[in-house]
Amino acid sequence: MLLLLTACSTDPSGVWLFHLAETPDGEDCGTTVSHNFIGAGLPTEEIDESEWEISESATWSESSLFGLVSATAEGFTLLLDGRIYEGDGETFTHVRTTDEDQRWTHPTGYQWSASETSTLELKATSTLEKGAWTGSWSAVDSQVEDYEESDGWSEDIGIGTTGQIPAATVLVEQDEAGDEVPVANLYEELDCADEPCQLSIATDCATEWGLSGELTDLSAEDFEAVAGYETDAGY
Repeated sequence: MLLLLTACSTDPSGVWLFHLAETPDGEDCGTTVSHNFIGAGLPTEEIDESEWEISESATWSESSLFGLVSATAEGFTLLLDGRIYEGDGETFTHVRTTDEDQRWTHPTGYQWSASETSTLELKATSTLEKGAWTGSWSAVDSQVEDYEESDGWSEDIGIGTTGQIPAATVLVEQDEAGDEVPVANLYEELDCADEPCQLSIATDCATEWGLSGELTDLSAEDFEAVAGYETDAGY
């Protein structure tokens, strides 16, 4: 679990007991797909024709954990749940990014490349008043996948008759019967509007929960003794 905090014209240094109001359905995800495959698109969403209306809800008790805020030469840091957050005393953030790239080339001219960037950004903003924090905690988990592949190649190079670009996982086209079938990059057919075939998949999941905190009378030296204690959300 991760979070962050802020203060308003007040030194927030000290050991804080934070409370996070979590919900089991707090995550909101969206995916964007772009490509240059001819006659391809996203699958048609199925319409639920059932007469039943079913609703579910759940409420969790808040989780609790300790955090330490310390002043630095350029602002403040927050140590929380084994992570370091940096901020200006009003907003603290924790950002992690991973970039991965892969490229295949063949003397015949065939090329394949794939790259993936994953980013996690955690942020919390709040108002400090009389030793109490109120505000919210938010997290954005992002992933961007980019693929490129030659539109044609010789079967002799050893990758088969269907390419490596994962178009079939997200794109469909209509067959002669009008049914939706997965898209593929085939070695002897013109599948894309221009060279090379391209596919990009971007996914973002955002979460925002209520955050509150109270300043304790524990010293910074005491933090190590209490940092491992945490109350999980719910039962």
